[in-house]
Amino acid sequence: MEKRFGKEKQVPVFDLDSVQFDNDVSSFMEFVDRFLESDKKLALDRFKLMCSYEDLDDDSVLKSWIDALVRRRVRHLDFQVNSDDNELVCIAPYASVNIDVNFEGKDGYALDLDDDDDDSNSKRTMIRNILTRIFTVSRMEISSVTLQVINDYSKLEMLPQFSNLSWLYASFLESFWELLPTFLGCCPNLHTLILGFEFDKEECPIKLSSVPPCFVSSLKYVELATQGTTRPSSQMKLAIYFLRNCAALKKLTLSGSFGYDIIKKIKKIPRRSRRCIIVTG
Repeated sequence: MEKRFGKEKQVPVFDLDSVQFDNDVSSFMEFVDRFLESDKKLALDRFKLMCSYEDLDDDSVLKSWIDALVRRRVRHLDFQVNSDDNELVCIAPYASVNIDVNFEGKDGYALDLDDDDDDSNSKRTMIRNILTRIFTVSRMEISSVTLQVINDYSKLEMLPQFSNLSWLYASFLESFWELLPTFLGCCPNLHTLILGFEFDKEECPIKLSSVPPCFVSSLKYVELATQGTTRPSSQMKLAIYFLRNCAALKKLTLSGSFGYDIIKKIKKIPRRSRRCIIVTG
């Protein structure tokens, strides 16, 4: 234990899997606690931890570890906590603890709104705890699966306000358009938004009616990246949604997948912000 602990202290990267402790949960937790309480002036660049949810006494353990890492200004934070068939991943790249949260299991989305058993309640508690720990981040990357889970969670409990969030990369399926306003409504000071769209064979019309507060006050840069298989009608509706509603928009960047003809039509769309330019990249 001492030899292993001493070695970890000498490097700016901490990478640990609980299986290395041969199911000795107490030794595993003690090791992590001791490391986090070690030389707090050590410049820790990356912290990666893989474990089973059953390795933790309760959710407060995970919360305390995240708090300790945030205080130490860890640049890259990667938690992989497995619970039954569901996986929770928190990733914090760059200097300001930016997060990509993924609640994904083998059978699809981890949160079932119709269940009220202990397992479902545990998942809800885990989601709530993670969201309340990351609401101060300034940058975030979020997957399509995460957006679906957060959207389901928002139907049960109120989402926190990400008031410090200024930069967001979000990826989602073409059939989940309605998730976008839901999450952006929690980001009142968003400055830059990058959207990546994954092709979905399911035919689903775009429904983007509500306008998040950040569209009026703070959102200045938007980048839309779609796959070549995305329908032109969907691309047009997305562009219209931002150009007609973003009062402070300075630049809309369109990926090459939009195609010359679609981009030409988009450039003719009336813009709420007269300062907005449209570029390709």
